[in-house]
Amino acid sequence: LELLMQKNACENLCRNSLETLAEGNGLFGVDAKNLDVDFEMRKRFGADAINLINSQQQNMANDNRRRQNATRGRNVTIKRKTLFGQPKDDWAKPPNYIAGGFSTELSNKAPAFLNKNEIDAHGAGSKWFSYKWSKEYFDAQMKYESVRETNDPNNLVLLAYQAPYHADTLLQLASVFGLSGQNETANEYVRRCLYSLEYAMGENFKALFSKGEARMDVTSKPNLTLFVALRKYAQLCSSVGCNKTALEVSRLILSLDPIGDPMGTLLCMDIYAVSSKNTSFLENLMKSGLLIGRNPIHSQSPGSNKLGNNSKVTASCLPNLNFSLCLGLFMENNKTEA
Repeated sequence: LELLMQKNACENLCRNSLETLAEGNGLFGVDAKNLDVDFEMRKRFGADAINLINSQQQNMANDNRRRQNATRGRNVTIKRKTLFGQPKDDWAKPPNYIAGGFSTELSNKAPAFLNKNEIDAHGAGSKWFSYKWSKEYFDAQMKYESVRETNDPNNLVLLAYQAPYHADTLLQLASVFGLSGQNETANEYVRRCLYSLEYAMGENFKALFSKGEARMDVTSKPNLTLFVALRKYAQLCSSVGCNKTALEVSRLILSLDPIGDPMGTLLCMDIYAVSSKNTSFLENLMKSGLLIGRNPIHSQSPGSNKLGNNSKVTASCLPNLNFSLCLGLFMENNKTEA
């Protein structure tokens, strides 16, 4: 009888989480224009100031591009509207899947390590996507793995010159420059990585993650790069005071795996919400009954915490969310509710 009661309680929690995720836009729906840090910078500091800085950087990029074109004997320009800011003219245009790049594809089923309750908790309308590498991109990935083991940043720079579209190389270079204090260069490499990842996204995937219905399996190596790149981008946005953008990016990360939360987004996005004065998001998150507690990377290990094993941990159990909600209400002079 006790086991039956526990099973019914778990099914009720999954049903509540299913209803929460079905609402989509309330928690995980993403406004595409708020993913661009330059958009928030223009709103805060004025378009003229930001455009002046961008034009100076663009002139330097154009000079580099002209020198490269003179050497290679060709003239290529990049004009494409992107989610995470406009690419510079000296950024290499990523190839499509046929030309040796990578792409996203719709998976026929959820990851095998998810049990029925966890699949139901993700929502009936959710679709699972995965990045797919071409043979040429896989070869570049193998070169990257070998270069990384050398612990020599110069080899990474050489690989980035040979394969300027390779996402993991760009992301690793961002870490190298960040550790050496060259934050501006590190930020540029993060955005170049996201540009490469975004170029491979299909329109179907973009449309569904805008609704909060796109899911990805973080245990797949091609998918992991997107999670890490988005996390670094959120940190980038917060470091320049653009917490609204950081919150929107964090919502995108969480929407890709809201039950597992592999990047620990719930442990940091509350400060973005408070800093951007978006207390209503925290209120909705606390009331959602969103189930948490499964780490997808360790979910296959014995004794792992699965939703089918009497898991009753929801977002409202996290102390940081409770404190930030009280702080946000207090800052809004709503001391009674705080």
